[in-house]
Amino acid sequence: MKWSHLIVILSKEYEAVIKMVYVSFCLSSHDLEPDKVTAALSTQPHGKGRRGDKHQSRLREHVNTEGFWVLSTKGIINSRDINVHFCYLLEQLLPHKESIL
Repeated sequence: MKWSHLIVILSKEYEAVIKMVYVSFCLSSHDLEPDKVTAALSTQPHGKGRRGDKHQSRLREHVNTEGFWVLSTKGIINSRDINVHFCYLLEQLLPHKESIL
């Protein structure tokens, strides 16, 4: 797909200092069931969890207070051009717009 109306031009001043770019799309709610989102969108998330799930961070154990589902370009798109990242997410999500809304 072409997204020319969404293009953001990165200034040369900032291009030299930007080391990494990624964009994430997250759905979350108290009663979100991430497996139902995965099935509805036919897309595997980069992160998901149900309310009450436990996970370990570097410092301590956390308990999710909400269900969540995340699609990200981190580790998928290797570009410092944010346009490439947004285009990737739009291509993944727009075919499923009605399911998301």
